[in-house]
Amino acid sequence: GPGSNIYTHNSYIKSKHGSGDLKYVLYEPDSPKPDNAPVLLYLHGWGADSTKYYEKMLTHFARKGYIVVYPRLNGTLDINDYETNTKTIFEDALVELQNGDRVAPDFDKVIFSGHSLGTQVLLRMAQTAENHNYPAPKGIILHEAAGAIAMKVFPLGDLGNIDNDTLMVIIARDDWDKDEGTYPIPVSAWHGTEHLKNRNFIVVKSDNSGKPKLRSTHNSIQTDSPLFWERRSVNAIDWYGYWRTTEAAINFALYGQDRQYVLGSGADVTYMGKWNNGKIVKRKEIVSDDVLDRVYRELSNQTIPTLNYE
Repeated sequence: GPGSNIYTHNSYIKSKHGSGDLKYVLYEPDSPKPDNAPVLLYLHGWGADSTKYYEKMLTHFARKGYIVVYPRLNGTLDINDYETNTKTIFEDALVELQNGDRVAPDFDKVIFSGHSLGTQVLLRMAQTAENHNYPAPKGIILHEAAGAIAMKVFPLGDLGNIDNDTLMVIIARDDWDKDEGTYPIPVSAWHGTEHLKNRNFIVVKSDNSGKPKLRSTHNSIQTDSPLFWERRSVNAIDWYGYWRTTEAAINFALYGQDRQYVLGSGADVTYMGKWNNGKIVKRKEIVSDDVLDRVYRELSNQTIPTLNYE
């Protein structure tokens, strides 16, 4: 199924582009090289611009047949520049992909995904795509959305401007609702997208009942984490927690396939594999609207800023 190590392409082509605050990396599927391919824009978390933190995931999706555009946003650490720079980079990347012997971008098949602060950028970009030279995404996939402190200067904007047919999937870590510094982002994103026809809020659980211990944390999307104690080999957190769910979301948003792996609360959505003794790994949890509404109400005494675009 989606997220497996059965690949459409045997390899990928990685190339670096831009300079200064506008650097980015492209991953293109290869062997066989397609004429064109869907585009996955992936935005990293604050301070994690190196591709090495997400490399195994990025190459996984390239070999699955997607062009991956990875902006490196830490030429400046001023988050006010993140959105402007990302828009410029994405527009430039789409032009670059139409030059020479590259895999051409399929402008009708674009997905936005990202981690931590990157999720705030992509949510804002999705609202204003029609005003820029890049397509609106068919799907938005948030990997451990966070950055509540940054909301005061970098709010989520008017999420109601995102097209009704856009798929949105939020993948959060274990105990996501215990950290006041992070949960306002995914909860506010959920609250602001009630108009979307298809969406899900999925929590990846930790499981220490076997080896390797499966730790679902803020940086679980990274294998080579900036935090040395979180660096690890690829495990079920990747294959089942993030990669399977993300690939299924992409396939459903673009082709109407793999719905059973990403929407609802069925066994295919929550499955995390088995330990070698046959015991099922602790399943993913689907957060209900009632729980999300309650958590959002608890935020009512906090200021959740919004931004009106000109």
